[in-house]
Amino acid sequence: VLDAVGAKCHTFNAQALSTTLWAVGRIGIIPSPEVLFTITEEVSAKIRTFTPQGLSNVLWSLTSLSYNPGPSILRTISLEVSRKSPNISSKNLSSILKSFSILQYLPEDAIMQKLTESFLKEVEIAVPQSTCQLLWSFASLGYSPGLDVLDILHLRASTLLDEYTTIHLANTLWSYSTLSFDPGESFLSRLVDSFVLQVKEASPQAIANIVWAIASLGYGLKGNQHAPILEEVCSRIRRGNQFSVQELTNIVWAFSVMGMREKKDPNFDQLWQYSLDSVATEGPGRKLAQLFHSKLLLEAQNEESGTNKGRYTLPRSLNSLAEQSWNTVVLKEAILSRFHGQVSSSLKRLKVAHKVEQLTRNKYLSVDILLPDHNLVVEVDGPSHFSMNTLRMSGSTLARNRLLEHWSYSVICIPYFGWPSSEQAQDKFLSMLLKPYCGEKTK
Repeated sequence: VLDAVGAKCHTFNAQALSTTLWAVGRIGIIPSPEVLFTITEEVSAKIRTFTPQGLSNVLWSLTSLSYNPGPSILRTISLEVSRKSPNISSKNLSSILKSFSILQYLPEDAIMQKLTESFLKEVEIAVPQSTCQLLWSFASLGYSPGLDVLDILHLRASTLLDEYTTIHLANTLWSYSTLSFDPGESFLSRLVDSFVLQVKEASPQAIANIVWAIASLGYGLKGNQHAPILEEVCSRIRRGNQFSVQELTNIVWAFSVMGMREKKDPNFDQLWQYSLDSVATEGPGRKLAQLFHSKLLLEAQNEESGTNKGRYTLPRSLNSLAEQSWNTVVLKEAILSRFHGQVSSSLKRLKVAHKVEQLTRNKYLSVDILLPDHNLVVEVDGPSHFSMNTLRMSGSTLARNRLLEHWSYSVICIPYFGWPSSEQAQDKFLSMLLKPYCGEKTK
């Protein structure tokens, strides 16, 4: 039948093409690449005759069949979606954008803006699935629709929050974190409380995503949230692993960044050990780098609290691979920003000896600027270190500062939004910042 479709699809109209693709996607039997190529070429040729539902069905089927027809055909489809967007429902718009994100195709800005505008016209009747799906698509595509749009979607999410399932809750928070949007402590508390009530129904990915997002946004879990989530993770581990290696390392990293609430937590100890066993066969890469970062943070916390220093160590062979993975991330060639260069130039004018992009003594972190004579680190923090709406410092930036201070460095952070524009004002600003550490030398 599929061969016959490939041979005769040139006689199909738009409805027949979209229905055929939808049906094949539902059946789950993947046609040959040749047949799929022929069908999608016909779709492209007859694109103007497709209904909004037909366009949505075509994109859905391509994702179901894991078939990417290439940027040319996807652009043709996106242009037609844009043309018809005023007549496409919010449900179908979010589904279309989800398909584009799964196919890893980012339409042009003008198209994204038009689709977003069409969705916002129906935002007050948008259901949880559509609202969450739209945010997830933006985040997955690496597309920021702008603060005004995110504020409107956040208001809708706040209204619908009590209707959200665990996957909606986790994906919404993951999207906010990926887009560097701070939802605020009140919303976050409501969301996590709702997730905790449903945690036994949550997928492993949802659990990993929600704790990763909380930590990445620079927040922590309350006691009545921390314990049940960690208990559920360990309960599943005891019943047989339900988590991928990446999910496990994400969870360990998140709890390490947020900080353990108790000096001794048997559940976290079990999670740590199970994670070590799971990554034992991994080669160098992101998972091991993440585990090494977690180890550094846990060691710092244990030493500061007087807990057993060697409690969270890595076996020697694994530690070597993990350190190698971490160094690959940390020691990549730095690209100095204009902001970075201005701070260095100001230090020169103030006659303050400094070094740019220097490794810490243990070679575990590269710092923006080091003043060796004062054991002082100056971090030049651009937009990626803060949320876009509230300028809250990110979890990874807070973790960086915590490690540097634990390693006996004084740390000054210069945020991009506080840096003056003129050289005279820059020098005065920096002189005031350095005075407690460098005395009158910078006056």
